[in-house]
Amino acid sequence: MNVIHNSELEEKVLLKKTGKIKTISAIHYLLAFIPIPPINIGLTFIVWLLGKDKSAFIDHHGRQSLNCQISFQLYGLIISIMTYIINLFVELDIRQIGYSVFVIVALYYMVAIIVAIVSSFIGKKFYFPLVIPFFRVEKRKKKNM
Repeated sequence: MNVIHNSELEEKVLLKKTGKIKTISAIHYLLAFIPIPPINIGLTFIVWLLGKDKSAFIDHHGRQSLNCQISFQLYGLIISIMTYIINLFVELDIRQIGYSVFVIVALYYMVAIIVAIVSSFIGKKFYFPLVIPFFRVEKRKKKNM
């Protein structure tokens, strides 16, 4: 039997009443498309700090967005460094492989961000796979069957 706690019920009612919470949650993800990493992460962090106490939904999406942005910036840096180091020691020019991996990761990042934007607009929580949880997000609750 699923038991809905008062805070969860209030959150569901609040999500139905206002689109403002959904919009603020989506802004976290939209800021990820700013191409300058310190700015997109910094602005997302500021928006999250301003809204995290107003709604658990905003807090969730802010944390998810920050985790995603920081993780994928780190992944891009690691791919670049690995490509450079391997290229120094191997006679083959593997830059194309590094660029290909980078493009695949970037495409995954963009698609995941778009899915997260849509999820926040329809009022659903989104969990990114393959991200490092720098900002802890509550665990998914198992449904009783």
